[in-house]
Amino acid sequence: MNPQINALLREALMCSLFVDPTSPGITVPELFEIGRQAGFQDGEIGDTIPHLSKEEGNGFRYLPSHHDVIFGELLEAADPPLFDTVAADFVKTELNVRIRADGIRNARLDRGVIVERAITAGHNRVAVEGAITCLVAGEVLALAGESLTPRQMHGPLSLFAEKQRPRSARTNPAVRTRALALVRDIVGRRTDGRPRHAEPLDAFADALERIGFRQFRAWWRQTVSELRGSDPGAAPIACTVLSAALVEGALTFAARYARDRQLGAFQSSDFDGDPRTWKAEKLIESATRGGPAAILTAQLRVRAEHLNRMRQRVHVGRLLGENPGGVPDLQPEEGRDAKSTAEQVIRAVLDWLERSQSA
Repeated sequence: MNPQINALLREALMCSLFVDPTSPGITVPELFEIGRQAGFQDGEIGDTIPHLSKEEGNGFRYLPSHHDVIFGELLEAADPPLFDTVAADFVKTELNVRIRADGIRNARLDRGVIVERAITAGHNRVAVEGAITCLVAGEVLALAGESLTPRQMHGPLSLFAEKQRPRSARTNPAVRTRALALVRDIVGRRTDGRPRHAEPLDAFADALERIGFRQFRAWWRQTVSELRGSDPGAAPIACTVLSAALVEGALTFAARYARDRQLGAFQSSDFDGDPRTWKAEKLIESATRGGPAAILTAQLRVRAEHLNRMRQRVHVGRLLGENPGGVPDLQPEEGRDAKSTAEQVIRAVLDWLERSQSA
């Protein structure tokens, strides 16, 4: 095995954690391409790949072994530096708050929520995502779906890294610089035409930024996280209320966007005043108007209106006035239906936004 190509490919895997932190790793064809661009032959590249960390999921990409994630090296001067220790310490501090409240076995936070909080605190999105991905690769944190949990907790990473420094001095800044440029080129050529997010609840967080409501991303991600963490079997009311909140939120943002740009939708007098006076039933009704330009179909309107009625269980005065004899319990299937309705309505809003922005 050629030690030079081995060093380059290992550095490339490490760089992938920071170049594309939400989709890290490098495929076999990409590893060959990196090696070829660096002047190596296919035979020596192929002989080196089996010595890398074994293939993982995420499109059958190789990832760095946790043994290769040495924070002592990452924190030392490199050209260029990859790891943002301030962002990493922000993530660890957020999880420490949950540990104190819930215990280390139960502490968990949604990745998207932590990222949005970090951005609000002034951190760079890519730096935070890279720090999280690196902490997961180094087995400081565990990631299941979008849920982050601590494997081990320490003080600031700069102190933790001191324990690893005797294993350090393997990083060649020139090799890292070369690997970083090659990985950026490889990642930049991943153009398969798919949208960044397939799930409408995730995609709407990005849409908020595009239409001028970036400051509400954290609220959206927190609500989505809580909905996904709610079991329809055990908590159908929570699923219903959170689903309805997301539907009302998506339609409210769409209404403000439409009125600010005079798009035609949501132009009735129902939305002349402060958004605090807007009613969910009026938002749903208005979203169904406009014929071919309507946001919601008639069928989807019926589902959204049903969801809105079910969420009124949190308004006891209304329940008492409309149902003096009491209301039946919500069943698990109604909680599941609420989630499905929210996904369909928000997908319809996303489609409408795309049409309005391309018009």
